Amino acid sequence: MKKILIINGPNLNMLGIREPKKYGKNKLSYINNKVNKRFEKKIKLFFFQSNSEEKIIKKIHKSYRKINYIIINPAGFSYNSYSILDAIISINIKYIEVHITNIFSRKYRKKSIFSRNAICVISGMGYMGYISAIEFLVTI
Repeated sequence: MKKILIINGPNLNMLGIREPKKYGKNKLSYINNKVNKRFEKKIKLFFFQSNSEEKIIKKIHKSYRKINYIIINPAGFSYNSYSILDAIISINIKYIEVHITNIFSRKYRKKSIFSRNAICVISGMGYMGYISAIEFLVTI
């Protein structure tokens, strides 16, 4: 059974509270449960959220040879966290970058440093982006 680590970056713990018109009314725990139930018989999912760059890096390092893929929503780290990107590259793992909103439609911060190395980027689909990413990874 494939194993996927889903990493959510800063402020995603505030989903459901933070700008619900933009990010939706669902809390991250609801999204994680919904996603997990959909795939629990097909794939093993591990969920991690942190506002700390250091904690995300440590989680990635601890995942070395324990998972098959990463799905990452780097959130505010999308634009400048070369340390997180280097951590992913250092364990030689393929990943998909997911964003709840369409970051490419923003006036500022519309370029992610993670996109270039990702299998693909899913942006603007709400929590369905996580589901689409997993469905793709199940097939490869």
